[in-house]
Amino acid sequence: MKNICILFLFVCCFHQLGAQVIDIPFTGDYPDPTIVRVGNDFYMTYTSHAHYPGLLIWHSTGLKKWTPLTRALHTFVGAVWAPELIYHKGKYYNNILILITIKK
Repeated sequence: MKNICILFLFVCCFHQLGAQVIDIPFTGDYPDPTIVRVGNDFYMTYTSHAHYPGLLIWHSTGLKKWTPLTRALHTFVGAVWAPELIYHKGKYYNNILILITIKK
């Protein structure tokens, strides 16, 4: 009886997931996204690798329509990976990991 109940719950959950419509606002290569919410506003960026200007900052109020605002990096600093947007005491911060290749 317990197995039948678990199976029934699984089927119900699976059916509900199949009924959802998922709208994907970004297609393509946008790895390591980071989103910060401040009030009704959402800000997002993603790994820009070795491309510059890099770290394009996007803005949204409903998570479906995104508008590009600015780029956080305007000069090459190395390969940028896994950014993290942070809002603290009225200021925005962008914590990033930079990979620098040193040629010998």
